[in-house]
Amino acid sequence: MDDLLKICGRQVSFHRRRHGMTQAELADRASLSVDMIAKLEVGTTAPSLRTIGALAAVLHVDPAELLTTQVVGLASGRPVLSELVSRIQGLSDDQVLFVKGVVEAALRRVP
Repeated sequence: MDDLLKICGRQVSFHRRRHGMTQAELADRASLSVDMIAKLEVGTTAPSLRTIGALAAVLHVDPAELLTTQVVGLASGRPVLSELVSRIQGLSDDQVLFVKGVVEAALRRVP
Protein backbone atom coordinates (compact mmCIF):
# COMPACT_ATOMS: atom_id res chain seq x y z
CA MET A 1 0.00 0.00 0.00
CA ASP A 2 2.86 2.38 0.82
CA ASP A 3 4.22 1.97 -2.72
CA LEU A 4 0.83 2.86 -4.19
CA LEU A 5 0.60 5.96 -1.98
CA LYS A 6 4.05 7.09 -3.12
CA ILE A 7 3.19 6.44 -6.80
CA CYS A 8 -0.02 8.43 -6.44
CA GLY A 9 1.84 11.24 -4.71
CA ARG A 10 4.50 11.40 -7.40
CA GLN A 11 1.87 11.41 -10.13
CA VAL A 12 -0.15 14.19 -8.49
CA SER A 13 3.02 16.23 -8.01
CA PHE A 14 4.19 15.60 -11.60
CA HIS A 15 0.88 16.58 -13.19
CA ARG A 16 0.47 19.58 -10.88
CA ARG A 17 3.91 20.90 -11.84
CA ARG A 18 3.26 20.09 -15.51
CA HIS A 19 0.30 22.47 -15.33
CA GLY A 20 2.41 25.08 -13.54
CA MET A 21 0.21 24.96 -10.44
CA THR A 22 1.19 25.41 -6.83
CA GLN A 23 -0.17 23.06 -4.19
CA ALA A 24 -2.49 25.88 -3.10
CA GLU A 25 -3.86 26.34 -6.62
CA LEU A 26 -4.48 22.61 -7.04
CA ALA A 27 -6.12 22.44 -3.62
CA ASP A 28 -8.41 25.35 -4.48
CA ARG A 29 -9.42 23.95 -7.87
CA ALA A 30 -10.04 20.46 -6.47
CA SER A 31 -11.84 21.76 -3.34
CA LEU A 32 -9.23 20.18 -1.06
CA SER A 33 -6.95 21.60 1.61
CA VAL A 34 -3.32 22.47 0.92
CA ASP A 35 -2.42 20.12 3.78
CA MET A 36 -4.20 17.27 1.97
CA ILE A 37 -2.30 17.97 -1.27
CA ALA A 38 1.01 18.09 0.61
CA LYS A 39 0.28 14.80 2.39
CA LEU A 40 -0.84 13.14 -0.85
CA GLU A 41 2.30 14.22 -2.67
CA VAL A 42 4.62 12.73 -0.05
CA GLY A 43 2.52 9.59 0.25
CA THR A 44 1.51 9.90 3.88
CA THR A 45 -2.26 9.80 3.33
CA ALA A 46 -4.53 7.73 1.13
CA PRO A 47 -6.89 9.61 -1.18
CA SER A 48 -10.53 8.59 -1.44
CA LEU A 49 -11.99 7.71 -4.83
CA ARG A 50 -13.79 11.06 -4.74
CA THR A 51 -10.45 12.84 -4.18
CA ILE A 52 -8.78 10.91 -7.01
CA GLY A 53 -11.66 11.88 -9.29
CA ALA A 54 -11.44 15.55 -8.32
CA LEU A 55 -7.68 15.66 -8.83
CA ALA A 56 -7.89 13.84 -12.16
CA ALA A 57 -10.50 16.30 -13.41
CA VAL A 58 -8.40 19.33 -12.45
CA LEU A 59 -5.20 17.76 -13.83
CA HIS A 60 -6.91 16.60 -17.05
CA VAL A 61 -5.83 12.97 -16.71
CA ASP A 62 -7.59 9.63 -16.47
CA PRO A 63 -8.04 8.80 -12.75
CA ALA A 64 -6.13 5.55 -13.31
CA GLU A 65 -3.09 7.56 -14.35
CA LEU A 66 -2.75 8.84 -10.79
CA LEU A 67 -2.30 5.28 -9.56
CA THR A 68 0.30 4.03 -12.03
CA THR A 69 3.68 5.03 -13.36
CA GLN A 70 2.49 4.22 -16.88
CA VAL A 71 0.61 6.56 -19.18
CA VAL A 72 -2.83 5.04 -19.61
CA GLY A 73 -3.83 4.29 -23.18
CA LEU A 74 -2.05 3.87 -26.49
CA ALA A 75 1.30 5.30 -25.41
CA SER A 76 1.78 2.65 -22.73
CA GLY A 77 5.12 0.84 -23.07
CA ARG A 78 6.67 3.56 -25.25
CA PRO A 79 8.45 6.00 -22.91
CA VAL A 80 9.13 8.79 -25.41
CA LEU A 81 5.58 8.66 -26.73
CA SER A 82 4.28 8.53 -23.16
CA GLU A 83 6.22 11.67 -22.30
CA LEU A 84 4.90 13.48 -25.38
CA VAL A 85 1.31 12.46 -24.65
CA SER A 86 1.69 13.56 -21.04
CA ARG A 87 3.04 16.95 -22.05
CA ILE A 88 0.45 17.50 -24.78
CA GLN A 89 -2.42 16.70 -22.40
CA GLY A 90 -1.64 19.88 -20.48
CA LEU A 91 -1.96 22.16 -23.52
CA SER A 92 -4.92 24.26 -24.56
CA ASP A 93 -6.87 23.28 -27.69
CA ASP A 94 -5.13 26.02 -29.68
CA GLN A 95 -1.72 24.80 -28.54
CA VAL A 96 -2.62 21.20 -29.45
CA LEU A 97 -3.63 22.33 -32.94
CA PHE A 98 -0.30 24.13 -33.29
CA VAL A 99 1.62 21.01 -32.19
CA LYS A 100 -0.44 18.93 -34.61
CA GLY A 101 0.59 21.23 -37.47
CA VAL A 102 4.25 21.01 -36.47
CA VAL A 103 4.10 17.21 -36.28
CA GLU A 104 2.32 16.97 -39.66
CA ALA A 105 4.95 19.23 -41.25
CA ALA A 106 7.75 17.16 -39.73
CA LEU A 107 6.17 13.88 -40.89
CA ARG A 108 5.96 15.18 -44.47
CA ARG A 109 9.74 15.49 -44.42
CA VAL A 110 10.29 11.92 -43.15
CA PRO A 111 11.03 9.47 -46.00
